[in-house]
Amino acid sequence: MTDSPDWRLYGTVGCHLCEQALEQLALVVGWQRVFGAVEQIDIADDDALLTAYQTRIPVLVSVPGGE
Repeated sequence: MTDSPDWRLYGTVGCHLCEQALEQLALVVGWQRVFGAVEQIDIADDDALLTAYQTRIPVLVSVPGGE
């Protein structure tokens, strides 16, 4: 496994949909890897991210592809 994550999950603390998305990712990549493979980004910490994603979270982005 590399040091950089494969995915970014944009969400916020207390978002039940974000928690469900992380659980589903864990089923795919396994709990052992999910925390190395997925970087969780809290949109509440960044005004630009909050504006972009506030009603769309959770948003999963491929780090290498940006999709």
